[in-house]
Amino acid sequence: MSPPQTNKQSRRRGPYQKWKVSSVPVVTEHGVGVAAPLEPDESTAQPKPTGCDSVDADLETCSQSSEEDAPDVPSEPASEFTEETFMYPSASDISSDDPLDTMLEDLQEAVRQQMYDELVDDTGETVETLTSKIAEVTRDEILEADNNIPRSEDLFNQAFCTGSSKKLGVIILLLCCFMVKFRLADEAMNYLLALIGILLPDGNLFPSSLHRLRKYLKFYTFLPKITYYCSYCYTHIAKDASRCPNHFCSKDFSVPGSISYFLQHSLINQLNVLFKRKSFTDDIRSHRFNHFAGIRNGHVYDVYDGLLYKNLYNDGFLSNPNNISFAMNTDGVSIFKSSRVCMWPVYLLINELPIKARKARENTLFYGIWISSKKPIMWSFLKPLYEELKRLENGVEFEDHEGSSFTCKATLLTCTCDLPAKSLVTNSIQFNGAYGCWHCLHEGQNFRTSKGGNCRVFPTHKNVEVPLRTKESVRLDVKQVVSNMQEGKTNTHVHGVKGPSWFMYLKYFNCVDGFVIDYMHGICSGVMKSLLNLWFSKEHKKCPFSFFPQREAVNKYLKGIKPTVNVTRIPRTLDDIVYWKASEYRNFLLYWGIPILKPVISPIYFMHFCLLVKGIFLLSKEQISPCDISTAEACLVEFVKNFEVLYDLQFVTMNVHQLVHLARNVKCTGPLYSNNCFVYESLNGFLVQHIHGTQGVDTQIVNTVSLIQAIPVFSEKFLNIDSEVQNFISVMNGLSHTSWIALSSNIYRIGAISTRKLNLQELRAIQNQYNIDFLEVKYFLKIFIKSADCYVYGSEYNRLVRRNQSVVKYLQDDVAHFGHVNYFAQISNSDKEVKHVALINPFIQRTLNSGDDHIKEVKLSRNQYFAIDISTILCACIFVQVGDREYICDIPNRFDID
Repeated sequence: MSPPQTNKQSRRRGPYQKWKVSSVPVVTEHGVGVAAPLEPDESTAQPKPTGCDSVDADLETCSQSSEEDAPDVPSEPASEFTEETFMYPSASDISSDDPLDTMLEDLQEAVRQQMYDELVDDTGETVETLTSKIAEVTRDEILEADNNIPRSEDLFNQAFCTGSSKKLGVIILLLCCFMVKFRLADEAMNYLLALIGILLPDGNLFPSSLHRLRKYLKFYTFLPKITYYCSYCYTHIAKDASRCPNHFCSKDFSVPGSISYFLQHSLINQLNVLFKRKSFTDDIRSHRFNHFAGIRNGHVYDVYDGLLYKNLYNDGFLSNPNNISFAMNTDGVSIFKSSRVCMWPVYLLINELPIKARKARENTLFYGIWISSKKPIMWSFLKPLYEELKRLENGVEFEDHEGSSFTCKATLLTCTCDLPAKSLVTNSIQFNGAYGCWHCLHEGQNFRTSKGGNCRVFPTHKNVEVPLRTKESVRLDVKQVVSNMQEGKTNTHVHGVKGPSWFMYLKYFNCVDGFVIDYMHGICSGVMKSLLNLWFSKEHKKCPFSFFPQREAVNKYLKGIKPTVNVTRIPRTLDDIVYWKASEYRNFLLYWGIPILKPVISPIYFMHFCLLVKGIFLLSKEQISPCDISTAEACLVEFVKNFEVLYDLQFVTMNVHQLVHLARNVKCTGPLYSNNCFVYESLNGFLVQHIHGTQGVDTQIVNTVSLIQAIPVFSEKFLNIDSEVQNFISVMNGLSHTSWIALSSNIYRIGAISTRKLNLQELRAIQNQYNIDFLEVKYFLKIFIKSADCYVYGSEYNRLVRRNQSVVKYLQDDVAHFGHVNYFAQISNSDKEVKHVALINPFIQRTLNSGDDHIKEVKLSRNQYFAIDISTILCACIFVQVGDREYICDIPNRFDID
């Protein structure tokens, strides 16, 4: 992001000297020093920078370093960033017993990484940004303005105006919830606040402007840091720098667009706010231990059952109730359709929270955001994050909701990114290059397509076992990369590794297994999307694997599907496939695919697809047994082996290849639902929805994050003391349960109850179970099952037109059965005991022969009527009808979100 400039200038700059890379950061016992000079390319050579008589002489001079050069982690967050030439980890950032010490000693007089060459080549165009300098969030202005407000939390316990019983804290909470719910633009909210202020008597505490509202929020939120950097070489610079301190760049910052910045939120400050909440602290200190107290039997339920977490738990780090771990994500998000500018937010989830609280917006840590037309340079963007994580690994003092001090240590456990973002974070070759797989040493091969293009494919080598990467092997590769640079080799990459990356130097992070395979982009929007394209696109209609003539039949079946209410999007046809979201591909993979494709594609392709479905479903379950993992691994390996046989080698891309590593990924990091990008994409969408106009995008995002972080704090302090406000917020957010009546600790009746007469068939069904002799019963149409987190609607509820929430799984004699609920009845037997039953038509199961037992072919018995106790209902199921065939699909877990 670039501060505003008053002078216009042509985008063309130069001429510039093109440099051949011949140096990397110099690492000495004192840390990272200044690198050796770059060797000019004779074809574009300009005069050498002043003071460099020769390359050798400058190498000798610049290879010296001092303590000031080392990017040591400061004891407190710095108000200004040190002017550093390079941003790689220093020796002081690594513990003395770390095996990297040997490598660091060998990095003396190293040559600079090849990345710099790419940056210098790109100096013809500065970083394009959206916004002006964010004066609204600069520290000096806010701190000065804060002096006008009493710095006491007692302020929020006062009545907001004379004659009102509502406290100021309650009013602030209502305003924040209102802004978030309706995504109000700043201008609209400002006028609304001013209007309300006019109506109130003088001397009130009501925030009659948006500026004043945000000053109130400063009690519970923190301002971001502004990290400035050179737009040409991305070196961190001081706020008032006039020239780039990197002497290989030395650009004059008086040139418009030469200074840019990104925003960084302190993790420690955000944790300070979170630990003040009782509910948060209680979950952190209890949830994981409740999990381990249960009977596991070697099953995988959550991230805690992965090898990475268990190792840190058994070592004592995560068995301390005050210590936590993070799951991280970053990815580019397009902000406007008419611009190349993207934002790159970085999110961190806290693994020690229950899964739903873990994925909640208010519990998400927001590290920072990079807004530019170019991808972020991770050694610059992630440096402050690395520094804070190092501090947290050593322990930081916090206070809980009771004011008690405690030491919390934290570490990064996993990082989930799509393939392009992963290559940036790991500083490795992209997925379309040699050794592009971050989990193994499969080199892949270049494939020449029929159109004259090239692609990287990863064929299965028979009887050849490809070695897996380890964190030790990656560190050795980094060491060899540096050695190659020192020797002046043209290609310095080793096994796809381009050089060091920040997270390699974290004490507890596994830089291989910690990078999770992205289920959302790699499998749903990757493999599943590719298969649909191969089967039904016009491009491949002459290929043997194409079923293009069946496209309209598939469209017809898709239109007829009525999903459950937990499926956000109604199925769309293949004509709209260009607009499909990742969740729609996932739904086709897990639910619609097998029923629709069975009559459409040939058996060999159908059974091959079933291998993929079975493997993914087993790894997405809430409870994954060792047998499930072994079965899933066998299915996915077989799927990959046969892929190049059934289709073509050119389609065996990285997304297909990494399926062979997916089972190991689950062993290390937990089920697919616990580590995927769906939750992060939801957060990205939320931020984009709150951007109004092209001005001040960064400020808008910062303000939205502040609102989200403030709401739970105000809720915990003020919501429980005002039931009227509590009900209003629940209704506004669609969470009102005023019409819910508890029928048991697990089941709630929703809505009104009425009276009806039983017909003969219904009466017999009830009498088969209960002794009654009356023809009228009270009935209702909706229930909620708490344990399954799902609703069940009777089929007589006619407001659900495009959805079916009436098909259920229930237990009878400890055997699972399926039924179609018509309505629910409340009856009393001869002993005046009240019972609640569901009147259902049962399903008769058939054999599907797909090898996948989570999808069952059934037939509804419309002539049979059963009455079952509603306590036997386990959950709602997805019902799919294709022609005259009917199918029921189990849902693998309750936690995947669209």
